[in-house]
Amino acid sequence: MKVFVVMRFDPMQCGACGNGKLDRIFTTIEEARTYVTMSGNRRGVSWEISERTVEEFAVKEKLAA
Repeated sequence: MKVFVVMRFDPMQCGACGNGKLDRIFTTIEEARTYVTMSGNRRGVSWEISERTVEEFAVKEKLAA
């Protein structure tokens, strides 16, 4: 199963150093894009939407813990 992961890079929370924070996970790209659009343009915040499989995402999160 594919999911769309939204990462938030906030310079006030060390996003400037490339450490994005997992913000949300969606099942469709349209939902992910809508979420980013509706979240507003906070100063300096950038967003990244990446497509991953559930298995791949689970492995990465497990390794990060």
